[in-house]
Amino acid sequence: MPLDWPPRQAAHLAAFPSEPTAGRTFYRAWRFALADGTTRDGPWWFGSVPDPPDAGGRYDLPAPMGTCYTATRPAGAVLESLQALLTNLPTAELRARRLAVIPTPPDTPPAAKLTARAGAGRYGVTAALWAGVDRQRTQAWAAAFRRDGWWALYGGIHHDPSGRLRGVALFDHAGQHPPTFGGDWSHTTRTLHDDPDLIDELAAFGIHVREPGDLPVADLPVANLPVAELPGTDPPNQQV
Repeated sequence: MPLDWPPRQAAHLAAFPSEPTAGRTFYRAWRFALADGTTRDGPWWFGSVPDPPDAGGRYDLPAPMGTCYTATRPAGAVLESLQALLTNLPTAELRARRLAVIPTPPDTPPAAKLTARAGAGRYGVTAALWAGVDRQRTQAWAAAFRRDGWWALYGGIHHDPSGRLRGVALFDHAGQHPPTFGGDWSHTTRTLHDDPDLIDELAAFGIHVREPGDLPVADLPVANLPVAELPGTDPPNQQV
């Protein structure tokens, strides 16, 4: 059954199952070095629904509100940041990004737990909310959750087929600033390209991080290669 549109009546989602977020650590990967040579020192950005909506983020809110995307593990944050760069990943893409390690303030409100089993029958939530491609529909759900008092959504990661990683979308006013709820938000910054644990975890998702000069990985069936290119064979009509 496809994901339906969110309920129109106000407060319908107010009692949705929740996930505690206070005292947790979230992660956000962002592009630190821009193509024009400038840098973005801070990780914060709350994006609003663009025109067309499909060009925006999964849970973007209508202006003047916006959404900032984080995750509960570094690999989840990187997968969210990379999006299409998910097979042969040049190390330059990791060098251009930074990872923010974000301890949440003690008064951070809970998030709507999209992965809760009770969300399916009573509210109509399915995995398509974080794994589908209908941006207008998922953005409408985000707006409905915010309408009913929620400041965050806790759900799956689109590029995680295992369904184990979790993302946390934070709501606030649009723009470049830390969240304004829950207390003072701080963060520390880490590089990504020299984190062996992260590289290993990305490899588990089939992402090969390659250094300059490394050839991209190509899974070509041997049957499709010309005979002359098979290891241990000679070109046709060549005598030994």
